[in-house]
Amino acid sequence: LGFEGHTTAPLSCEATAAEVEAALEGLTTISNVDVVRTVNNNGYNYEVKFWHPRGDVPPIYPLDDMLTGPDAAARVATFEQGTTPADYGSEVVAGAAIKHTIAGLDSGTGYFVRVAAITDEGRGAYTGPGIDGSGDGSEAWYGESIAEAGMLGQEGPIVTGAIAPVEAPSVPRTAELYALEPTALRVAWAPPASDGGQAVVRYLV
Repeated sequence: LGFEGHTTAPLSCEATAAEVEAALEGLTTISNVDVVRTVNNNGYNYEVKFWHPRGDVPPIYPLDDMLTGPDAAARVATFEQGTTPADYGSEVVAGAAIKHTIAGLDSGTGYFVRVAAITDEGRGAYTGPGIDGSGDGSEAWYGESIAEAGMLGQEGPIVTGAIAPVEAPSVPRTAELYALEPTALRVAWAPPASDGGQAVVRYLV
């Protein structure tokens, strides 16, 4: 099987779902898929669901020239077109860079970031700066905002922890002053419209 210019090792026409899944996830262009095998009249169907890469990915293509038998062939069809999540993004930066600022994020929203190096041979495995871990982290990615940077990567896809960009809170609303007694005043206010992404822990009066 091939995907984005990379191919798996030869697979048996009776390969299990786990074997096909492992072969596909062994490609540097695929991080995480689910494979389900069902029986048809001439062999097996393999349903592949992409978790990463995301969005409208190109189809897998079969390299079936080694199949034998009358009309032996493998065919690929798309049953459900992938869509990119609304909060998913990617950026490509110069290969010499080792730092990159991701701007335009929402205060208080957690973001996961992955980094992969890119050469003329394609994209390498993902990694995450500043954390030691293992696994492809696709569950941690799911539904989160992503930024991919083509920076110097390390072996093994690792995910950073969720980091929320923050800013100072906005002005408190509707401040009012009351005279309690000749020597005391009471001030009351409503919380600011925006806490800047962090809980307000104190006020300066």
